[in-house]
Amino acid sequence: MLVETLQSFVQILDLFDDAAPVASANPADASYECSDEFLFEEVTFTDSCDEDLSVIYDEVESGDSCESTITRTWVATDACGNQTIVDQVIIISDTQAPMFTSVPSDLSLECGDDADYGTATAEDACNESSVTVTSVSNDDSCNEVITRTFTATDACGNSATASQTIIITDTTAPEFTFVPGSIEHSCDESPEYGMATADDLCNGATVTVSQEISFSGCLYLLS
Repeated sequence: MLVETLQSFVQILDLFDDAAPVASANPADASYECSDEFLFEEVTFTDSCDEDLSVIYDEVESGDSCESTITRTWVATDACGNQTIVDQVIIISDTQAPMFTSVPSDLSLECGDDADYGTATAEDACNESSVTVTSVSNDDSCNEVITRTFTATDACGNSATASQTIIITDTTAPEFTFVPGSIEHSCDESPEYGMATADDLCNGATVTVSQEISFSGCLYLLS
């Protein structure tokens, strides 16, 4: 006689989740010029067991308009406490000099001309800028050359220069301010003939005199 026996087995399975969420990207650290156009890469997370992840994003900026640092941090946590942390550091700098928007043209002038030399203007992509000017002359009053150097500087110390050359010449003769009149006198008289005077717009004027004597009978002409 056959006797059948039944046996039962119990299998216990321990299922656990020790896998952290997986990030869609791991953005590399980056450096940009403040005038650059750039997009911040976004990061998403997935988990093999948990569809309802906790994702906390934090962005901290430090520094100033000359150099700032942005630290971006993502922390993804699943229901079992497994975490994935992704961070990215972005540095934004201003290393570019301002650009001149206008610079006065070179000039050629007569020394007595009334002229406006003009001024330069500049703009900066990221910060305020200012323009200063220095002038250097060759100190030649007959043919003066003035070099004006414009320096545009932004708040971060970046600077650019531009120049203007001005040439001032003296090609205009002096003008007499006084000329003695003609006089007539006898040969035994010694009158004061007088002296002419002259003035110049740009330089001092010196008057010299030369004379010529011609005879006509008892008369002689001094010119």
